[in-house]
Order: sequence, then C-alpha cells, then structure tokens
Amino acid sequence: MRRLSDSLSTGRRHLRGAISLPKYEHLYQQTTTGYERAVGVAASPIIDTELNEYFHKRLKNELAEKDPVYSLFSSVTYRETREGMGQICIRVTGKHQASWLIFYRPRPGVSQSKYKLSDYHSISPAQAIKLAIEARNAISEGKHPKDAHRQKVASEGPTLAECLEDKIFQRGVRPERAKGLAESTIHTHRKHMRKIARYGLADKLMTTITSYEVKKLHEQIPKDVQAGNASHGSGYAIADKCVNLINELYLYAKKRYETEDLPPKKIITHNPCDPLKATKTVGSGHRTRKASDRSIRQADLKRFWGALEALKEYVPDRHNRQVESHIVAHAYLKFMLLTGMRGGALSGLKFSMHDSELKALWIVGSNKFLMKAKKDFMLPLSNEANAIILEMHERHAKKSDYIFPTVKGDQGVEVGVSRWVRWIRERVNIDFTAHGLRSTFITCAEACDVPINIYKQLVDHGEQPQDVTSGYTRTEIAHMRAESQRVTDFILDNAGVNRKKKEKQFTADANPFNIKEQLHKEIEEFAASQGIGVREAYEKCMKLGVLAHKRPEMKGKDLLDILNMM
Repeated sequence: MRRLSDSLSTGRRHLRGAISLPKYEHLYQQTTTGYERAVGVAASPIIDTELNEYFHKRLKNELAEKDPVYSLFSSVTYRETREGMGQICIRVTGKHQASWLIFYRPRPGVSQSKYKLSDYHSISPAQAIKLAIEARNAISEGKHPKDAHRQKVASEGPTLAECLEDKIFQRGVRPERAKGLAESTIHTHRKHMRKIARYGLADKLMTTITSYEVKKLHEQIPKDVQAGNASHGSGYAIADKCVNLINELYLYAKKRYETEDLPPKKIITHNPCDPLKATKTVGSGHRTRKASDRSIRQADLKRFWGALEALKEYVPDRHNRQVESHIVAHAYLKFMLLTGMRGGALSGLKFSMHDSELKALWIVGSNKFLMKAKKDFMLPLSNEANAIILEMHERHAKKSDYIFPTVKGDQGVEVGVSRWVRWIRERVNIDFTAHGLRSTFITCAEACDVPINIYKQLVDHGEQPQDVTSGYTRTEIAHMRAESQRVTDFILDNAGVNRKKKEKQFTADANPFNIKEQLHKEIEEFAASQGIGVREAYEKCMKLGVLAHKRPEMKGKDLLDILNMM
C-alpha cells in the first residue's frame, strides 16, 4: 500500500484520465458488496495535490453524484501544494458536504487548528484563495483570522457576497430556525449573486458601490439576456430581482455593521438603489402591488375572455421560433383561471397525473415537490378544466409527457406565457399577471359563497396553526368538484360564455321525467296492458294530465276514451 506522501504523482495521473476522479485508490478497496476503507488509513486523511480546474471539475461531479466512497470516511481533506495559494484546503465530509478551510498553528509548539473560510459552492476558487491569503496575513500578525476579518469589516465594510453569506448565517435555515430562510430562497439569492458577480459588484466593498454602477447593472442585464436568444421580457425580471437583492442587503447592512468606536457609528450610510426606488423599479414601492391588485375584476372578465379566445385564433409568423406556443399559452391561462393553480405547479403537470374517470389531478409521491407546501395534493376538476387536459392530450401526448410543455416538449412554459400575457394586456388594457389569475379564482370563489375551507383546499393554501377544527374535517372529492364547478360556472357566466345545456338522452324504457319508482312501475304496467312502448305511455299520461286540468269535471275513464280517439 502506498503512503499518502507518494500520492501526488498518482493524483495527477488520475486527474488526466477520462473517468478518474480526484480521490486516490490506495485509500479504499472495492469488494463484492461495495467499498471498504483500506487497512491502516485514517478516518480523516489529508491528501496533498494541486487544486486545479481539472480537480474542481471532477470533484463537482463526485459531489453531485454523491460518490459512496466518501461515506467510508468522516472527512477527506485535499491540500493545495502550489505556492502562492495560501495553502488552502478543501474538506469533504462523509455526507458529501464540502467547504474551504486552512490549517494553522496559533503559536509555536501547539497543535494545528482549522479555520473554515466558506462553503465550497458559495464562492469561486479565486475568491477562496484570496480569503486564505488574507487569513494567513492576519495569523502572521498574531491575530485570529475571524477577528482580523471582523476588524476589516468594521473599518471598510463588507462586500455584497460577504453580506449575503452573513445574512444567511444570522437568519439560519428553516426548519432548524422558525424564522430562518427557506432553502429555495437561499438558492435563489446565491443564483442572483452569481449573476451580479459577472458585472464585478459581488466582490466590491459596499461602501464603494455607486448608484451609477447599480443603474448600469439594471440596464445591462436585459441586453445580455436577450442577446442570448432569451424571450423578450425575461431579462427585465432578472434585472429587477438582482437589484432588489442589492437593496435588501443594503437595508440589512445598515442595521448590522457598526464601527468599533464609542459610540459606534454606522458603516453603511448610503443605498445606491435609492434612485431606482424613486421610480418604483425596486424597493418597497415595487412590492406594494400585490397579486390581488393585478387580477381580473369581475366587470373585466368578458373583455379578458374575448382576448383569450382571440389568442387561440392567432396566426403566427412562419419565422417565429414559438410557432405553436400561443395554443399552449391559451390552454395554460384558461386552466389557471378555472383552477387557481400556481404557475410553478402547472409547468410540471404530466398526463400521468390526470385521472379522466374521477376528473381529478393527483400530485403525489415524488411529484408533490411541484406544490409549494411539498405535500400530496388532489385537485378535482370542473368539466371545462377537464376538457382542457383532454384537448392537450389529443394534441401533443405522443410528443411530450407534459400537459403544458415548451415548444421543444420540455417542462416549463412560464417564459413563453409572459409574452402572451403582454399580448392580451395590450389588447384589453387590463393590467394583470398570470399569477393574478389565481387571485381571480379565489375572489370568484368567495363571491359565489364557496366555503372558505373548500377553496383553501382547492388552491393548496396551508392551514393556520391555531385552526384546530380544520384537522378534523374531511371533504369528499365529489363535494369539492361540485364547488369547483360552481366557481367555473360563475366565471364563465360573468365572461359571457354561451353554453348550451345538454339535452337528456332517453331510451325506450328509460324514466325520462325522473319520477318516483312506484309511479314508473304503474306506467310500465299500463304500457304492457295497452301493447305500447313505455315512452308512448309517458306521452299519453302527459296528455291525460293536460285534459284533466282543462276538464276537471270529467272522470278518468272518459278522459282515456277521448285520448284514444285523438
């Protein structure tokens, strides 16, 4: 068995291989049942190697695939061997969590200590090396790296990226902390921070960022997004979200960071987003309009429905890349209006979730993560909503598994839908959003007196913790479908949709007037005695009733004689 010190050359050979990974084979051995740690290897080995781009590429693949070899160790540490890199290390735990750190001796003669710089995926290798060098300089001055970083922040202020990570650390993550940030929120914030980093603002001190730089960022992002052949409008949403994140971080930093003077002074005294807040592009003015403010009013439903039907008849340009997206968008918007589902869940609906016999959608098992509550969900469908799914199935079920796919058949149509929302908005002059249709459904449900516990279940709104009674109620699917149909009828009536009532189909021996069974049997006996059909007997009884009403003085036998003579 080779020693750890002999692994450098072997590691380079592994990194050049097409399938090899940055771990070293002498640390473990493969058996018939899996992997085992090699004899004599420590539970937390340290491997000296070059942390180059090939290494990072292979390591990211391992972490994404959750390589089972790491579970054999409590941790595996990779230490940089090149000079000028701050002797930075990457530690991977047995649960496939990676982080940047350094080892140092606080003073001569004592054991080594470790200092975590950041999570592996939070910062780039270049940023990690910069932090490692700063920490080494602080240690050489006899300071603890954390104290040196705190003093630097206290004198100069943090960068945007540091402020974001500090906010995540202070708030915590749900459900470990009741008021912490959701994992999806943290993922979104870091995604937007990576976008901001492309324009050079993430690693810049917050005290040096100007309003001009933020405004330029807000203007440049849509241009770059559209240059990448994205749909029109998506870049503006990304720009707004990025600048909103910057604004939130400045509001947090104003309260968080102070100097070490007595009395302490605020480090962050300005907000470069203020000029954009004045135009209500970002900030509190940007969020004052709720979904209910951008929904369809009851008086506007007729105009909206007319424009929505016109969308179905839209004739696209033959050079348009989204040749048939208007058909899917028409069905998508109509389905959202008639069911109140969220756009994120709609984009992931599959035909396998649809039960045509029960007229319901079953979003259960692994599909439950489409829902915001991450719980199993059953949605009863009205006749019109069920017909939309059947129409989509007939149209493209052989090409795509998704009910509302993209042009390529993939999941997600929200980007394409936003284009058609603007198309409708321009024609009817109604300021609404796709999510506003969900608010429209809830408003209509309340207008037609649907019980609140029913429509909360229909739109997948969570129960309040203090609502004890809701834990005991069990609503039948037939009752929920009837209420969903009532909301649909209310919407279509206000939209001016003319629907013909279906005529009852009668058979020769049916009970066409739905009368009591005893009377129906008597009419059947009368039909048998007269040698006529049941339907003809019913018609004679109806005429007999009319004669009896006109001539109440006559007896039944005389009325029958008159009826036979007619």
